Amino acid sequence: MAKGREKSREFVVKQEDGSEVKLIVSLPNGDTIEKGSLLYKSAFAEAVRSGCMIRAEAERLVKERDLWNEIDEGEVREFVIELQKNEDKLKDDNIDNEEKTLAAAKMSEIRAELLKKTSERNTVYNDLAEGFADEKRTEFYIVHCVTYAESGERVFEDIEDLHNRINDIIAQDAYLQMSLLLIGLSPNYFTEFPETAFLAKEGLIEFSNRDEDGNLNEELEAETEEPEETSEEEEAG
Repeated sequence: MAKGREKSREFVVKQEDGSEVKLIVSLPNGDTIEKGSLLYKSAFAEAVRSGCMIRAEAERLVKERDLWNEIDEGEVREFVIELQKNEDKLKDDNIDNEEKTLAAAKMSEIRAELLKKTSERNTVYNDLAEGFADEKRTEFYIVHCVTYAESGERVFEDIEDLHNRINDIIAQDAYLQMSLLLIGLSPNYFTEFPETAFLAKEGLIEFSNRDEDGNLNEELEAETEEPEETSEEEEAG
């Protein structure tokens, strides 16, 4: 049976003093979604009055200034095709691990290039009215749907409390965990890429989603083991 969408997840926040806090982030219920929708509409109208572009205007601007065209779309398609070709190699039992390792490394390079390319397009859509409204709705969900695991009490009293604690690691992790849950991604989604899973399985990569200060990283930190060098005496023998 197919696994249903995750409705909540527990996560642990390590604070500056070394203590840990267990929290639960949950998808909003019907009432919270309805109130969040009203907030979205209000924030969207506020953003438009303040001069923010809407997505339709941004798309028109992209076409008028030729900021993204068929050539760019073609490059993206080529990246996707190359990713699939190399992923097929990882699944092919007739290919040895050395070639698979090269394919996995190539996939990492391609994915980085693809991200860079699509980021060029996405910069045009920064600071749109839709983005502003969506952020306000997400904040509303965080206030109402992030609780302490043990007591079940809400972590943040209201939006103002969330804003006042925005530099705290608890608030930062709450933002990330809620954003990921809303779009159906796991906290370590980057480790689930085929190339990353293969390299980890072969013991060629180690990753952590926190830096040495305990802060949550959005990017994969990898350490790849270098092959052992063979001495001239060993080669001669």
